[in-house]
Amino acid sequence: MAPRERDDIVNDDRDYKTAALKNMVANRFQLNFKRNVGPTSQSIRECQPRSRDGWADYYYASVRPPKHIDGLGRIMYQKIHEEIIPALQSITVEECIAYMHELVIDKTYDGYCAEIAAVKQFVEEELEGYEVLPAPDEVDRTLAVDYYIPVGENWVGLQIKPVTVEQIPNLHEWQERWREGHEEFRRRYGGGVFTLVSVREGRDQKALHNPEVIQDIKAEIQRLEQ
Repeated sequence: MAPRERDDIVNDDRDYKTAALKNMVANRFQLNFKRNVGPTSQSIRECQPRSRDGWADYYYASVRPPKHIDGLGRIMYQKIHEEIIPALQSITVEECIAYMHELVIDKTYDGYCAEIAAVKQFVEEELEGYEVLPAPDEVDRTLAVDYYIPVGENWVGLQIKPVTVEQIPNLHEWQERWREGHEEFRRRYGGGVFTLVSVREGRDQKALHNPEVIQDIKAEIQRLEQ
């Protein structure tokens, strides 16, 4: 196999870098929306093309003419050179540094809190009549319990973990620490500790990955009440 020419490699690298930018601009200014390019998914099913050329012929004849797509390309070029490039050139190194700190600290923390809040709300809805309270700091830190449910003079503990917890390095060591903490919680407060696993569904919606644990919590509450 002949070695690739340097120009080919450079062009591939350029195409890779600019493809993401063009995709962002098309989305940002809705150039790829249905009102601009037509109902492409519906149209190609109606066409049922046997080749790329067959689809192109059908699209340009029945959906949008070539000159219309040319116009969208010119709008993209204009937006890139008149709006995107000046905006990019105005970004400072300080802004980039601040953004990266915000990304790894603020956005990660906000997402984590949102997951916990969603799971807490789900549990409260399923256990109507019972409060789900934040665990005291000492219980949280030493016994690995995030929330508790008062049942008379006893507590039922809740530990909330993301579904990605299985990716933690040395997970078995952490699991042993959690197990020991949960056993101590039972000795102190009478109730068991149950782990609720949160998972993201879609872009923003959070859900409980193991909803079957709710029945175990209900059974433990019933045991303590009796």
